[in-house]
Amino acid sequence: MLNDATFYRITKQTKRIVLANAFSVNMLENDCSVRFKKVELEDVKKFVVYAVKHNLEIKSAIVHESIAKVLSELLNYNVLVSREAYKMQKYDLLIIFQLKERLVKLEKEELKRMIDERKVEFWLAWIEKF
Repeated sequence: MLNDATFYRITKQTKRIVLANAFSVNMLENDCSVRFKKVELEDVKKFVVYAVKHNLEIKSAIVHESIAKVLSELLNYNVLVSREAYKMQKYDLLIIFQLKERLVKLEKEELKRMIDERKVEFWLAWIEKF
């Protein structure tokens, strides 16, 4: 779990939270340095609550309906499916829902099992000064 100082340092530079189920260099428009930090589900919940409380935009870059449904339940926030290309902005905080194993069929029940078995990770990504 993130300590309060780290949480504050990350949120003070954040203007938008983006939920994604993958990261690609295609998300970047320019040369930059991207920082990654592995976090727990409780940290992700805290960022979503912070965003809602401070009227920050929460954007979805989740392309799978089953992942959107599971995240909606986990985060108590309606996560929409979006097939729109996402480009990372300087003040975005990207929260990545990462599966640790490949699924043949991406179903809600299978995702819940993977979460229970800790076969899912959450990562933060943000642009640092280059």
